Amino acid sequence: MSLAEACGWTCLRSLLIALCAVPVCFAIRRQLRAARGVRRLVLWTAVLAPFFAPDMLVGYGYYNFSLSLIHHPVWNELFYAVLVFFKVLPAGTVIALFTPRPPISPQALYCRRLSLPPLTTLSTRVRTLAGYYLRGPSRVALPALVLMFLLAFQEFELVSLVNATSWTVWLFDQQAQGLPLPDALRYDLLPTGIQAALIAAMIPLVLMSRKTAGQRDSGGGTSTAIAGVAWGVAIIGCVLLWLIPMAILCRGLGSGLVVLWRNPRLFYEIGIGLGMMLAAALPTYALAAALLSATTKQRGQRWRLPLAVLVGLPGLFGGLTLGLAMLALFQTPALGGWYDTPLPWWSALVLWLMPRAMLLQILLAAAHRGEPMHLAALLIRDGSPQQRGRARQLIWRLRYQGHYWAIVLLCWWAYLDPTLSSLLRPSGLDPAPMRIYNFMHYGQAGGLSAMLAVTVLAPLLLVGCLSLLRRFLFPLLERGFRRIGYTGR
Repeated sequence: MSLAEACGWTCLRSLLIALCAVPVCFAIRRQLRAARGVRRLVLWTAVLAPFFAPDMLVGYGYYNFSLSLIHHPVWNELFYAVLVFFKVLPAGTVIALFTPRPPISPQALYCRRLSLPPLTTLSTRVRTLAGYYLRGPSRVALPALVLMFLLAFQEFELVSLVNATSWTVWLFDQQAQGLPLPDALRYDLLPTGIQAALIAAMIPLVLMSRKTAGQRDSGGGTSTAIAGVAWGVAIIGCVLLWLIPMAILCRGLGSGLVVLWRNPRLFYEIGIGLGMMLAAALPTYALAAALLSATTKQRGQRWRLPLAVLVGLPGLFGGLTLGLAMLALFQTPALGGWYDTPLPWWSALVLWLMPRAMLLQILLAAAHRGEPMHLAALLIRDGSPQQRGRARQLIWRLRYQGHYWAIVLLCWWAYLDPTLSSLLRPSGLDPAPMRIYNFMHYGQAGGLSAMLAVTVLAPLLLVGCLSLLRRFLFPLLERGFRRIGYTGR
């Protein structure tokens, strides 16, 4: 299969996945806005959980099942499409939930259709209503559609483990087999062009939507059918992407724990992954906060907003395209001396995480509530010692807790990414997720299950320890955000 054929099939599959996911996103959105209390929290958790399932865990869990479908490629492709559908659905749901309402409401669009003369030709009707749809319902649906398409189109780790067809697997395999870097970059022009066209079409729409960021649609009521779809999809996604892979992983742990004692280097490699995770995630989030804070200021906004867009743009093209570009950049005479250092890997991770960090910042700003923050600040200044303690807890929950968990998410993504580390790591610095991901292509084994479990649990244990130190993290976050001038709004 040629690159054009693989790219065309990946494009078609990603488009079908995104089109099928859009109505489900809006059904979940309506149910999220209708739910209250514990039900809302449980639904949020069930909806978002599949997006954070490690691709290597999911691919490892279904590796043997995908091998059983090797003589049935159509069923294997369908199975992979189902996994990706549940993987990208949470991202589309979040975008649909926080996208500002369009300037043209469905009621106005309905009135415009009624106002057309009865004898209007079909072509005239389409031309007249197309602009209204683009400024109406499509303004909410298109960002979610494009984001889910890009995530499905760029996916590499899972598709490689389940032996499905994708341009990312084709290009990575060719590069690993010795394809010269200029030829790899030339092959990458086709998928990059497809992504660039979609990103270029979406950037003006996103920038225009920021002007009405506080005006979100109420979403209307809900029904039993919508509630059933929302809860059913959320539960199935958790079962497919978390429970089944975890059950398969735990099944082989008993016989594989002894391998950990015979492989002490694994803990050294976990330390490498954790170190690079922190080195990339923390400055990325701080830089994203500084850039977005600068764009909200009146003076100098003309150059600050394009700068923020320019910094966040490379990461939108996915890890493989970004990794190949950074590989070529650090082989130039000017930067060649830094080639066999952690700098290329670190730089690529920062650029790859940047759009995610900016999106998390925007979502937190959209959920910001100013009145409780003002009251808590007054209590800290004028309240009793007990009131000041409770006010500090309230400020942590309203302003800094969201930033803390956003940094945790960036660390999670940076730690588990094997693509950039495979392309850009220096010799002698092999992170555990990358090495274990390479072992997974040889099948399931008890020792590999134990190594994967320890590798995935390591950042979770670190987060648990840091969460216990919240009292010390709070003043550090407060001073850091005050230093860069970020107010959380």
